[in-house]
Amino acid sequence: MSEELLQIEPHEIGRYRYFKLGSSTLGQLKDAKIIRGRIDRSLRTKKPDGLIVLRDGTVRAVVEYKPPARLKTAKQIQDAIDQELPVARALGKLYIITSGSKSIWINAHTGDRVQTEDGSELA
Repeated sequence: MSEELLQIEPHEIGRYRYFKLGSSTLGQLKDAKIIRGRIDRSLRTKKPDGLIVLRDGTVRAVVEYKPPARLKTAKQIQDAIDQELPVARALGKLYIITSGSKSIWINAHTGDRVQTEDGSELA
């Protein structure tokens, strides 16, 4: 087990646990039983910035952090979406890209932005 995994303190959010990660791979997280389910070999070395997980290890969302300057243009936003969408698609239902002040919520299965009931983007 990596040193980082020994130091990870999940933040409790109701029935969810949020893991702010750094250099831990999906393979390491799976081996440490932080996440469960099948992980394709091609994704085992991926390093998400954060995960929102149920207590049983089911991943609900993958989080990617970007500096505000890298989320200004439509191309930058699309590049951020494309970066870890395969990981989010394989693991959970949501993909959240955030700068801390701006967040983009993506349906991991369709790649579309999540919308509220009135049709506006969830922010």
